Amino acid sequence: MKPDEKTVKLFENDRFATENGAMIEEVEEHYAQCSLKLGSRHRNAMGAVMGGVYFTLADFAFAVAANWQGTGTVSLHSDIAYLGSAKGNQLIAEAVCIKNGRSTSYYKIEVKDELGNLAYGLDKMRRTLIIKEDNEQKMKESQNSLVLAMAHDLRTPLTSLITFLEIALKKSKDIE
Repeated sequence: MKPDEKTVKLFENDRFATENGAMIEEVEEHYAQCSLKLGSRHRNAMGAVMGGVYFTLADFAFAVAANWQGTGTVSLHSDIAYLGSAKGNQLIAEAVCIKNGRSTSYYKIEVKDELGNLAYGLDKMRRTLIIKEDNEQKMKESQNSLVLAMAHDLRTPLTSLITFLEIALKKSKDIE
């Protein structure tokens, strides 16, 4: 489906990609298609499309697919394969979620020219910001364990002291 205004507005903040011409064409759950019209600024001294252009568009498509619903996802790792150079005047990137886990997912991104020639492949792993929530939960559990341990450590000597005092009081009464 075509992106709504909210999605387009959100990704306008991805300024490097959008100021270099990246546009969102389609979005669905865990999927995005983005495009970029090639111009002279996208070409290297030899006239070929610069590698950074492919990566920028692929990374943008990944960001849209993983975050257009406000998930808060970052890339952990990217594997890049330049498979050929673009023949046309437009690049089209498709990002597809292959495996969607609770905190880690795997995306495959392909970049083709408008003639359908595969120019670039990118595999990405993402880690959602659920990690932060997991860490907060672990920290709370650690704090609770510490409080319980400290309470135990305080109770044991106090119990001994109270027992010792009770015995001493009983003996002093017996002596009287």
